[in-house]
Amino acid sequence: MSDFRHVVDVNLNGAFNCISTVLPGMRANRRGTIINVSSWAGFYLTRLTGPAYSASKRAMIAMTESLNMEECRNGIRACVISPGEVATEILKTRAARPSEEDMERMLQADDLARSIKFVCDMPPTAAIDPIVIAPTW
Repeated sequence: MSDFRHVVDVNLNGAFNCISTVLPGMRANRRGTIINVSSWAGFYLTRLTGPAYSASKRAMIAMTESLNMEECRNGIRACVISPGEVATEILKTRAARPSEEDMERMLQADDLARSIKFVCDMPPTAAIDPIVIAPTW
């Protein structure tokens, strides 16, 4: 049970705490963009992630969509990006570590960065609904 709480604290409550910190300033300035990074597992269940991870990432999607609806009147928009596996160092800590060949075929950090930049580059009148991005394979 403590592992479940820890995952939710990091994945969901951590994002909530960050949002709570910046939201007053965004409201005062009547503008802002919040981008949360969820996971493919927030949309599609997978055996790789487990219930705590999937639940926290699905909750992050709902939190971001609600934030978008509630704060649009304050000039604030929110977007959640849910990537499939991204070839990062954390994958090397898995018990079943992916091969270098598989990691080369996964999304790369730059792919996620370009998605974030796309959201930021949109005019403030455009709200971007959830983005799900996955490798082509």
